[in-house]
Amino acid sequence: MIVEVILSLLISLIVWQIFASILTFFIPIHLKNETKISKNRIDLKLKNTSKFDFSWSITAKIQLENLYTNEKTELKIKRTSSVNGLLSLGIDVKNSTCGLLNVEISDVKITRFGSIFGRKIQIANSESCLIMPEVLPEILNFELSDSNIFSQKKGNGLRDGVREYQSGDSMRDIHMKLSAKAGKYMVSERPNGGEGVVNIIFCYSGDADISQKNASLLLTLMYDCFAKGGECAVKIGDEIVKVQGEWDVQSTFLKLFSNDRKSFSSRSANDFDGILIENGEVHMT
Repeated sequence: MIVEVILSLLISLIVWQIFASILTFFIPIHLKNETKISKNRIDLKLKNTSKFDFSWSITAKIQLENLYTNEKTELKIKRTSSVNGLLSLGIDVKNSTCGLLNVEISDVKITRFGSIFGRKIQIANSESCLIMPEVLPEILNFELSDSNIFSQKKGNGLRDGVREYQSGDSMRDIHMKLSAKAGKYMVSERPNGGEGVVNIIFCYSGDADISQKNASLLLTLMYDCFAKGGECAVKIGDEIVKVQGEWDVQSTFLKLFSNDRKSFSSRSANDFDGILIENGEVHMT
């Protein structure tokens, strides 16, 4: 009698699993992707907009690439949820090294009606965020301000909005801060009528701390040029990139640091004169 009951329950369970698996594979699934990535946090959200509820699991691949040392850190996180068809995964990245942060949802598995067999679906989703280095306004007390690299007509140094700039801010955030301080959209402003092009030679370092200091020095000098109405010509290795204003900064960092780093470690013979950033220090050449 007991054996018959057990067999009956086992058969019922098998039939139910087959039925549930069929429903899982053939009933339409509609997901709304609401993934957001910012300087301090990654929020992965998938919302079920279907008529039927289901449970699911998600695997997210997170990669942080230090653009200045070429180091890559990869992390995979798996999360399961069955609450109202909403899956949310928050990751704190406040202390991330400046670089390129990429988040990819690599696998989503759907189960319905208690089925132990899931249906894997592909979601084409990848979000990236460039985490910028810090601005170091204190270096502007350096003798650069008295050098002939700028004309004698002085600017006002770094704008107030830049002084409030936080490490990792997006360029949109910087624009908003600059605009709020000036009462207008700052990216098109050229105070003092413009003061020419400033040459900056950047040398790569394999040391992570020095690399980030170099990157901060580069960003600070760029903004000092813009504040004086000038432009920059940044040279790394054999490549020279012209930076005309705040709107060029993010794309410039990506372009400069996405090339072969081996040629960045020292100055080449045909370097032009200007400001040299090397070993965490600024020099005139």
